[in-house]
Amino acid sequence: MEIFKEKPYLLFLLAGLVFARFVCVPIIEWQNEQKASLVLESKRVMKAEQAMANEQKIEPLLPKLRALVKANRDRLYPFQAENQFKLKNQQDLEALIEKYALSVTGIGWLATKQVNEYNLTLYQLQVRFKGDGVKFPSLMAEIESQAQWVEVDDFVFAFRRQSTTRIGDANGQITLNYYMNNEAANAN
Repeated sequence: MEIFKEKPYLLFLLAGLVFARFVCVPIIEWQNEQKASLVLESKRVMKAEQAMANEQKIEPLLPKLRALVKANRDRLYPFQAENQFKLKNQQDLEALIEKYALSVTGIGWLATKQVNEYNLTLYQLQVRFKGDGVKFPSLMAEIESQAQWVEVDDFVFAFRRQSTTRIGDANGQITLNYYMNNEAANAN
C-alpha cells in the first residue's frame, strides 16, 4: 500500500482499469451481441421480402408445376405389399433379361430405404448377368423406357473375346432403383 501513497496516480489508474474491465468490457460485449442479432434479423427480413416479391412471379407457374408433379407421381410404383412388389419386379426383370438371351448369374435386393422428404420407399435390386455384349444396350434401353420409373443407379460391365467383327461376351452388374409411392399407405 505504500506504493499508492508514494504514487497516488497509480490508484486512479487501477480504479480506471477495474472500471474498464467490469463495466466497459461487458457493455461492449453486449453491444456486439446485439449487433450480430440485428444483422441476422435483417437477413431474415430481406429473405422474406424477396420471397414476397417472387410470389407474384411464381404464382402463375404453380398449376403447370402441379401438373408435372402429378405426372411424375403417376410414374412411381403404387403402394403395395413389399413381398409382392419385390417378387413381381424381380420376375419381370429376369424375363426381360432372358428376352435378350442373357443369363442371370446373381440377383439380390439391397436394403430398403425411406425417402421421407418425398414420401417414397426406395427398393434397390442388384443383378449380375452375362451374355452377348451387343444386347446390353438394348436391355438398358428397355429397362429405362418402362411405364413405371426404374432408375439405373449403377451399371458396370466388362467385355472379353472381342474381335474385329464381334463385340464379344460381357459380364455385367446393374443396380436398379424402384420408387414406391407411400401416399396410399399413409391414407389408411
